[in-house]
Amino acid sequence: MSRRHCVVIGNGMVGVRFAEEARRHDPVARALAITVLGAEHRAGYNRVLLPNLLSGTMQDEDLVQYGAGAGLQSEHAILLRTGTAAIRINLAEQTVTTSDGDMVRYDHLVLATGATARVPAITGIRGREGEGTSARAGEVARARMDGGGRGPGAPGKAPTRAAQEDGWDAGQLPRDVTALRTIADAHRLMTLAATARRKHGRIAVLGGGVLGLEAARALAARGTAVTVVHQAGHLMDRQLDVPAGRVLAGALRAMGVEVRLGVQAIRWEPGRGLWLDGMAPDGGDRSRAGLDGAGRAAARAAAELLPCCGLLLSAGTIPETGLAAAAGLRLTPSGTVAIDDALTTSDPRVHAIGDCAGHPGAAGGRRAGPPAHRSRASRALSRVVLSHPAQGRRDRPDLRRGPVPRARRPGL
Repeated sequence: MSRRHCVVIGNGMVGVRFAEEARRHDPVARALAITVLGAEHRAGYNRVLLPNLLSGTMQDEDLVQYGAGAGLQSEHAILLRTGTAAIRINLAEQTVTTSDGDMVRYDHLVLATGATARVPAITGIRGREGEGTSARAGEVARARMDGGGRGPGAPGKAPTRAAQEDGWDAGQLPRDVTALRTIADAHRLMTLAATARRKHGRIAVLGGGVLGLEAARALAARGTAVTVVHQAGHLMDRQLDVPAGRVLAGALRAMGVEVRLGVQAIRWEPGRGLWLDGMAPDGGDRSRAGLDGAGRAAARAAAELLPCCGLLLSAGTIPETGLAAAAGLRLTPSGTVAIDDALTTSDPRVHAIGDCAGHPGAAGGRRAGPPAHRSRASRALSRVVLSHPAQGRRDRPDLRRGPVPRARRPGL
């Protein structure tokens, strides 16, 4: 059997782990050549540790995964192309067009594009022309709504709820607003925090989930005044009950982090801060529902300004599926790339793994679980890719027609 070529789009933890596992089963690259494409100009790193950059307990190089850089190429015989983004997938020709302008052919393609930060529809951040959002944000939103500019042979697909939301792009937002998904984001936030300390101001963190709270704690540890703004009645409401959320809020306040619960961010005003709107005790909006024009104007007048020098968006994530949607791959209702039990998409030569992938048989097409589950998925997918050459469509289930059958692959 001739050597096949596997292209991995995504140089994060999941993509690198898959490449390592595949090479472990094929140590001398006799069966499979592997190319990993990464948009960032650095080796893969552990994004979970980004708050440690904010606190100063780690440096950039401490986040790099073991063997993810030069070691990935020398020890594992894997071609790693950093600073090379995939911009188009042609399923019919089995090629990936890169930002360098070349086309990379593949026998197997693995999507490990992960997720991006969700950008809430807040005035001054996005969604209203002339209020701090660049025109490109609207273009990106429209492109995602129509499938990202579908290529030849890609079937039309109605936009999903997740696909209609804008993901994170530093070029779209005001300079004093950031997310925390990359090392560059962390440095941007550290610059905002330094400005806040110099001006005796503060940083607002929008979202009381795990990442937002870890970032708030890290900033406070460096002497930055921080306020966490959370719409629900208690912190980490998806993971904790009310009493546990209260304990957590008390612990954060003891660390110097201000916590504002049951309020909604309605407008970002650069140079001044974040405007907040009162919420009902159950988390519902009590200021807008059922009001006429005069009533809404009065509610706006009653909005409160939280003065701050910068804003960290930590309002959840959305799967990074623009490439897949543009190529015509099927998405789940929640916006992830639809996969079967063998992690294969609606195209038999394309697989997806990690936060960008979801099983249609799961509730809402939910994404992959904890890191341990993703590690097992990497091992399983490496066996699938190595053991079975790419086959025709009729040999694989069509995810666009009905439920997904159980995979009949040995060892899975």
